[in-house]
Amino acid sequence: MAFDRVPILMYHRLGEVRKESIVPGHYVAPSLFDRQLRLLRSLRMESISLETMRRGFLGEVALPRRPVVVTFDDGYESFSTLGMPLLRKYGLGATVFLVSENVGGLNEWDRAIGDVVEPLMSRDQILDADRQGIEFGAHTRTHARLSEISSDAARSEIRGSKEDLESWIGRPIDYFCYPYGAQTDAVRGLVREAGFLGATGTAMHGNQPDMDPYLWGRINVRYNYTALRLLRRILKARRS
Repeated sequence: MAFDRVPILMYHRLGEVRKESIVPGHYVAPSLFDRQLRLLRSLRMESISLETMRRGFLGEVALPRRPVVVTFDDGYESFSTLGMPLLRKYGLGATVFLVSENVGGLNEWDRAIGDVVEPLMSRDQILDADRQGIEFGAHTRTHARLSEISSDAARSEIRGSKEDLESWIGRPIDYFCYPYGAQTDAVRGLVREAGFLGATGTAMHGNQPDMDPYLWGRINVRYNYTALRLLRRILKARRS
């Protein structure tokens, strides 16, 4: 199988669906995640970072024949406790987008709309994952819906999250993720202004060099994505 576009997978929480959650689609059971990673390996796909993808698009590095980017939004603790062991099992990496003011806390933005509370990764867990090669990106300071707040507030959320994370992770945070996929021309301009090199949303398409790097698309992997369903999504993203 030879394809042109790079698929990016989007995950949120690992674990069994909590029946009281109002966003059950955000959960992926560990057993299902295991099967999905096994699928990637059976297809001889190689996980790359967003940095490698961007540099590959610029012709600075050679991309593998079958690349894939695995991303996790919000920085839930389940990535550390459940996700990383499975990624290591299959020799795969990932990119995690952190909500900088909630690191080590809870998903307050979800609780505010009546969802269940879930713990987020601590600084120690993030630094340990960083040492193991996990790429980290920014997801604003408070998980704000950037298209619905003032320009000044959006600038603070975007630039501030980059500065917050860089101050203690100790390396550049070059990639951004729009909470809820909410973005506009103005919001993308602020992300570029803040010094980010690329950004992901929620549009479900593959990615190639001639695309706007602030509009990278992703496959939203949900609780009911069997390996076969994920395969179909990957094949579609590779071609469109």
